[in-house]
This record gives sequence, C-alpha cells and structure tokens, in this order.
Amino acid sequence: MMIDMIILSFFREKFVLISNVIIIVSFGWICGQNIEIKSLNPSIVTDSLFSILESEENLSTEFQLKFYSIESNQSMYKRVHVEQSLDSIIFSGLDNFRPSFSKRLKTPFQNTNVGEGFSKIGKTIFHRYYFLNGLPQIKYGIFNQEKLGAIIHFRPDFQSNFSGLFGVSQNKEDWDITGEINFHLENLMQTAGMIDLKWKRVDSLSQLIKFQIVEPHPLGIDFGIDFQYHHELIGGYYTFIEKKSLLNIYLPWEAQSKIGIISGVTTPTLNGELNGYNKIAFKAFSFSLLRDSRNERLLPNRGQFFCVDMDLGLQDKSTFLKSKFDYQYYHSLKSKVHVFFQLRLNNIHDFEKPVPKSRYMFYGGTSTLRGYKEQSFASPNFQIATLEFGFQPVREFEGKVFLDGVLDETVEGEPLKYGYGFGITQINKNTLIQIEYALSKEGGINDGKLHIKWVSRL
Repeated sequence: MMIDMIILSFFREKFVLISNVIIIVSFGWICGQNIEIKSLNPSIVTDSLFSILESEENLSTEFQLKFYSIESNQSMYKRVHVEQSLDSIIFSGLDNFRPSFSKRLKTPFQNTNVGEGFSKIGKTIFHRYYFLNGLPQIKYGIFNQEKLGAIIHFRPDFQSNFSGLFGVSQNKEDWDITGEINFHLENLMQTAGMIDLKWKRVDSLSQLIKFQIVEPHPLGIDFGIDFQYHHELIGGYYTFIEKKSLLNIYLPWEAQSKIGIISGVTTPTLNGELNGYNKIAFKAFSFSLLRDSRNERLLPNRGQFFCVDMDLGLQDKSTFLKSKFDYQYYHSLKSKVHVFFQLRLNNIHDFEKPVPKSRYMFYGGTSTLRGYKEQSFASPNFQIATLEFGFQPVREFEGKVFLDGVLDETVEGEPLKYGYGFGITQINKNTLIQIEYALSKEGGINDGKLHIKWVSRL
C-alpha cells in the first residue's frame, strides 16, 4: 500500500539526480549534454536546472555532477537518462469497467519503465478510446523513503442519452417540420461499447433509420468491431440500404483506424423509374482514420477532430471511389470566447461512367447547410465550410454566430451557397438545449429556419 507516499505535484513530474539526491521536478528540455551553472549555491543550482528543463518530456532525466570549481564559483552537470521502474502503481477512475477491460488500460503502464514511453502510452490511450476527454493524470512520489510509486487517474466520460432535433420553417401558408430522434447508449456492458439508433423524417416521402453497434474489444480480443446499418427512403423516388462491417485495428499511433467491407443497394420506386433512377448494387472495401483531441464531447471549445472515410469497390459493374473528409478546429481567443472552424469534403467518383443519381450525397439543413431545408440539394461532389464564434460567460451557457458555406461545382450558374445565423446553448448535468435561427443566401428575415436540439442524459 502507498498510504505513506509523499506526492510532489507539479505540471509534469521528472526525476533529477543532483549530487546523488533524487528530486522530482516538473519541466525539462536541455540543449546539449553538459549544463554549466555559474554558482555553487544549492538553491541557485536547483532553480537553474528547473528552468532549463522547461519542455522536457522524458521522465527519466538525471543530472550528474561532472565538474565544479570553488575558485571560479561554477559547476557543470551532465544530462543522462536512467530507466526508472515503479515499485507500486495505484489506478483510479476505472470502477465502471469490467476487470478484463481495465486490465487493457493498466497493463501498458505496468510493463513500461518511467520515461518517454510513459507519456506516449497516455497519448495513445487518449486517442484510441472515444470516452476520454484528456490524458490520464499521473502523479509520482516516494514512499518508504526510497521506493518510487505513481497514481494514475483516468477520467472516462460516458454520454448515454436520448436526443431530438427539429427544424421548423414556413413554406407559403404551410409550415415545414423535420424531425430526428436518437437513442444512444454507452458502456452498457461495462466494456466501453456503444449502441446508436437514429430515426429521421424530412417529410412524408423521405425517412431514415440508422443503427450502429461498436465494441472496442469483443470477447477480449485485441481489435474492435463496428457494424452499421442504414435504411432510407428518399423523396419517394428510391430506397437506399447500406451495411458496413469494420474492424478497429489498434496500431501504435495516436489515431483510430478501421478497415472492412461495405455493401448495399438502391431500389427505385415506380415514380423513381419514371424520373431516371435505376437499381444499383454496390460492394466495396472501406477504410477510415480518426483522431479526436477535443476537450468535451457535447460542448467543446478546445481541440481538434480529424476523420477520413474511403470506400473503393464496384457499383453496377464499374469501379467507384467514395471519400469523405471532416476536419474540426476549436481555438480559445480569450477565456470566454472561442472560434470554431470545420471543413468537410464529399466526393464520389465513377471511373468508367457518370455517377448514378441514386448514389448522390445530400446537403442542406441542420447538420450541413443551415438556413436551407433538409436534403435540399444532391451532388456527387461538394465541399462545406463552417465558421462559428462562440461566447461562454459560464461553462453551462454558450451564445454563437455562425456562417455555413457550400461549394458545389456541379451546379451551373451559382455554385456557392451559404447560410448564416445565431444560436444559444444551455447545458446542465442532465440536459442540453440548443436553439438556432438561420437565414439562407436567398431568403429574408421571415424566411429563416428554426433549429431546435435537445439532449437528455440517461
């Protein structure tokens, strides 16, 4: 037990040997192997070594006295790296996991000496699992006078919730109402798994249902699974069915990578056949790469998100490539003001003939181009950029203004469309409510779209 451990807490803990005494420090990067200090005063020497270790990431740096002179009042220390093994580790924050899953988080630390490897392990785990908003917190200390120990604290943030998203706009004398309901469960079996069920209604002729199940380590194996099912009726013209089966491969880099297969079919209705839609079956290999360093899951204001999805295969006996790119960047301008930028690239290319209309991708509405109706436009190639400025006087409230722009070069005349508006978000321990009002490029103040989102934590 480490009840008597003395914890010396700094920004980052380092181990420094000065005249054979171990001192825990918090900084560290040294230019060169030899450090010359024009003093023999112990306080000045210690402060000097602290200051030149400002950006050192290595936890096993030691300074060994190489030379000193009383006459010239100076000393020189040599920088060396000595592997330090921990005599004891205490883990906290893992009570909501099964022992088999907790072991996967503990083992890398238990099998690694203190040094550069420790910080890399924390970063790898942070980027590998969706439920972490930050690096594991590590504190080191000395106990029993000579033994080295550490406390490693995880901060899992599971967000099981029931949510809805509604859009309201006026069309002449009628009101257009779109709706979306999402049922999202996380860590139900204490294995960090995720289940997501989504239903969306654009109008009576356009509805969608999506299902996804994710398990990081099913049956204790070393890779994860991700199964997705998508069934949609679009405009009364055709139905779209897609199945995606992916393996989450845990490679030694700070990102999530998935590979698998995808298959599906678009089937036209009678009305769809009259309007030029054909039955298209498709199969492809799928690859995705994701990296997420945002500080919060529901209302972030710092960090980045990066995702690339690519499908390469056959549709109607011809080769196609479908790609999606999503980049998000949050940056704090001041303590209460932040900026958000997002860029999304969407493309599907057929190498042998024009892309069938039933394989087009849609944009417009709450999640893509605010100020326009849901799924107002369809195209095989378009780019979406979003810019937001947010103001958070307190963590539970945010006001913002936003601008969405879409470049669709397949549209003749005016390929650029944009929407703009403002919104507020209120969040507390149990719920999140977000209200946005957006205007389109062509519309006036009375033609705006009202978007309402609510999230109820379970």
